[in-house]
Amino acid sequence: MDHVKWFRDCAFHDHSQEEKEILEEETEFACSECSFQCMQEVWTILAEGQSHQGYMCYAYKQAVVADRLSNTPS
Repeated sequence: MDHVKWFRDCAFHDHSQEEKEILEEETEFACSECSFQCMQEVWTILAEGQSHQGYMCYAYKQAVVADRLSNTPS
């Protein structure tokens, strides 16, 4: 058995596993980002439908929070 080939194969396997994990994390982050965008839209719609000043302010505040979370630099 060639030891150098074995070590290279192990390193290649480890590298492939790391790449797979990175891609899975990026996909999960994209889903989170999309979720925050949807919540921003929901909070904005709720705010626009409120007649009570306090409820409207709270809903707009939550919309801003969700918007900031969806626009975080990656």
